[in-house]
Amino acid sequence: MADFTQIFSKLNEDFSDTMQKDSGEAYGKLSTIFEELGGVLREHFQELMGDEMIAIVKKLNGDDPITEEEKEKIRIWVVGDAEYYANMENNVEDWKLEMKRLMEEINILQVKDPDVVTSLKLRALFRDASRTLADIFYFKQQKDRVARFEESIQMIDQSERQILAKLLEQKIRFLEF
Repeated sequence: MADFTQIFSKLNEDFSDTMQKDSGEAYGKLSTIFEELGGVLREHFQELMGDEMIAIVKKLNGDDPITEEEKEKIRIWVVGDAEYYANMENNVEDWKLEMKRLMEEINILQVKDPDVVTSLKLRALFRDASRTLADIFYFKQQKDRVARFEESIQMIDQSERQILAKLLEQKIRFLEF
């Protein structure tokens, strides 16, 4: 098991180094570090809950009913990451305001035949809008993912039990590699 205090200490060093360098390369490296740490924590999470999920899969493959507590564990295992992201994200309204601002800027630059400068400004605005929309889209995807799961877990028939068991088995197998 990893020592997370050492991991967080190193992350803070890397963050300080990135802020000091303030270069594209440094930010790219820090982004990679965050992605890798997300993977480490995913594996840690799966390790913490793996045995419980194996027991739930056995139950799903049998005829015993699934308890509300087990449904909650399945929910955490399947969509917990999406739920926590959606609940913690606090920039959505800012992103929507930014999209409104960008559209206002784009509308100011509406002309029949944009010159070079107007074309470059529009490209920059489109790029900014695309990145902002990507954040909004990801947020909405996660909210929708949780909502679809919540709907599907309410009444689980035999075929849904098998599908859910296979999904959990795949996640458990991923843990074993």
